[in-house]
Amino acid sequence: MPEAVVQDVLKYLSTTPSREPQLIFTLLYYTGARLAEITGLLKSDVHPDAPIPYLDVQEHAHRRLKTDWSNRAVPLSPAALECAKKALTLVPDSEFVFPRYTDKDKRGSDNASTWLNKVIRRCCSDKKVVVHSLRHNFRDRIRSKGIHFETGKALEGRRYSLGEEANYGGGISLEDLYAAVFKVNEDL
Repeated sequence: MPEAVVQDVLKYLSTTPSREPQLIFTLLYYTGARLAEITGLLKSDVHPDAPIPYLDVQEHAHRRLKTDWSNRAVPLSPAALECAKKALTLVPDSEFVFPRYTDKDKRGSDNASTWLNKVIRRCCSDKKVVVHSLRHNFRDRIRSKGIHFETGKALEGRRYSLGEEANYGGGISLEDLYAAVFKVNEDL
């Protein structure tokens, strides 16, 4: 998604009565998370006051994850942290961050996708540019900032490489992931 489209979408979303779509779109942009991972967050998954603020992406009864690798801590850059804090205040009496998109029939992320894609279409006629494009943008920024490939995979909830190199070392620390996500988002 071209940066100009991202900015146009954010500008449009800032004029809508509901804050949820703008916060979801912004979190997607800064974290590289999947839409269902963001729309399905419980408030207990958001850790804004931890020494390194992060989202705990994990499977819940209301939301499955794409793969086992999707279970992860997603560190929050300063802009993403501000967004997450705002999201926590939207619906104080709900256990969900975005209850509108966490409905019982498990179509909440589909509803968010449809709504956000309609907004994107207002700002860009290219039908290949969709809300999932933000995940690809995040991957592009990982590459352009020289972030180690395995660190990028850890941030995105992807399986590490196979082969001999997969047998060495452990997981990537939250500190290292935070340094990477900060670098990925430093000039935005």
